[in-house]
Amino acid sequence: MVIYVYRGNILSFSLRTTQEVQKGIAERFKARRLARNLTQRELSARSGVTLSSLKRFERQGLIALDSLLNLALALDCLEDFD
Repeated sequence: MVIYVYRGNILSFSLRTTQEVQKGIAERFKARRLARNLTQRELSARSGVTLSSLKRFERQGLIALDSLLNLALALDCLEDFD
């Protein structure tokens, strides 16, 4: 994170790329899945997200928004998106 002071105002922003942010989200979801002792197959069945989409998400951070929200619902963290 970079912090600048400009005319008395503190401005901060991140220099992370969108790909880094996507990968970070995927890593947090994977950690949550593993903390609940769920396999990818089990989470896929609970969420309705295809197994291939879940694997791609955990590997590359790529997923459709509706699938991401279905995973969040299945992992009890949908409120994080309010």
